Amino acid sequence: MKKFLSLFLALILCLSVFAACTTEEQGSTDAETEASGETEGVDSSLVESAIAYINMLYKSSASSTAYDYTVVRYVTIDSTQFEIDWSISVTSGDSEAVAIGDKDSTYVHITVSDSPAEDTEYTLTATVTDGTNTDSTSFTHTIPGSVDQGEIILEAYALGAGESMDGEVQLTGVVSTIDTVYSSDYSNITVTILCDGYEDYPIMCYRLTGEDLDEVAALAPGDTISVRGTLTNYNGTIEFSAGALLISRVAGEGSSVDNTDATEPEETESNAGDTTEPESSEGTYTLATSLSDGDQVVIYSTAGYALQSATMSRDYWIAATKETVSNGSMTPSSSCTIWTVTVNADGSYTFTSGSYVLCAYVSGDYLDLSITEVSGADKTWQITSTGSGTFVVSSTSVSNSYGPAYLEFSASYSEFVVYASSNPVDNDPYYYGIQFYVAN
Repeated sequence: MKKFLSLFLALILCLSVFAACTTEEQGSTDAETEASGETEGVDSSLVESAIAYINMLYKSSASSTAYDYTVVRYVTIDSTQFEIDWSISVTSGDSEAVAIGDKDSTYVHITVSDSPAEDTEYTLTATVTDGTNTDSTSFTHTIPGSVDQGEIILEAYALGAGESMDGEVQLTGVVSTIDTVYSSDYSNITVTILCDGYEDYPIMCYRLTGEDLDEVAALAPGDTISVRGTLTNYNGTIEFSAGALLISRVAGEGSSVDNTDATEPEETESNAGDTTEPESSEGTYTLATSLSDGDQVVIYSTAGYALQSATMSRDYWIAATKETVSNGSMTPSSSCTIWTVTVNADGSYTFTSGSYVLCAYVSGDYLDLSITEVSGADKTWQITSTGSGTFVVSSTSVSNSYGPAYLEFSASYSEFVVYASSNPVDNDPYYYGIQFYVAN
């Protein structure tokens, strides 16, 4: 019996020691968990995935940030939404040049100073936390210091055909012409601006748009605007590429043009193009309301360009030259072609310039222009008045299933083409609109 009791007490003692050891080990595990910042049910990989996603979004973003921009406010990983805490640390330059701006339901706005006095470097940091786990990633950016816009313009004018400047720039100038009226279908307009001190270097803003489309649609000659985008040399025209943004607009005196309903250009200087002085004067030419046999004329698009004769483009279009029109008259530049009008017995018109003759012809599935009488070419034209000295000009015999071949200025290529239309007045009056300026 004594032996049994001794064995029983020994067993109890062993069990007590084992239990104590187990409790101590469990306590160590709990302490380690608390120190590591991890708790049961929290998956730190979600935070890491959120940071990886942010890196993917912005790792290739431009290092130079000259203008305001936005970054995402939230990321969602496996149905868990995280709000990103964005912060900025300026490392050199103007400490007030950049700041975290307003937040909306989707984005955080980063406000950038308009050309600070010196280059400013800063770090933009995104931090994500779930309350327990935290991770972050950073991006280094530079705000370029103040650059004289004259330098930008001269650099743009030094571009070769087809070349573009690196990155976006912003220019401020006065609208000199409305080159294409506002399109409500495409939410854009094409205008030309002249910058202070560089009026001899016009900048076209091709298919300009903006956040405030009412302001874009209201643009008129005389308005002072700021435009941001990429400058390019398009076939000799220095322009902001399609999609440039209207940043601000200050309406000029009496500016109240409704471009959304415009069917004709303004009769004052809305057709004005390059404001440089003509290379040589060939006399003054006045807007005609009708043509007579023997008239010497400039054939002019209401988009602001005159038809040349000696320069073909792509072998089937005719080059254009930008001319200045003011108060219904012009003094042609040396590159502008003067055409002689012949009124034919059937009431059609023929336009010649020396050995050149304006013709339309069919080439396969296309309608083309020529300045020589190629096989099958038609050199006779019908002109139909649309009012205020503007006409549509169509080939007498060349057409296709869409309608007669009409003379048209192509804004995409800055050249004259023929294009079939059943109703050019309603479809695109601005580019089909042709005016004749007759020698006084």
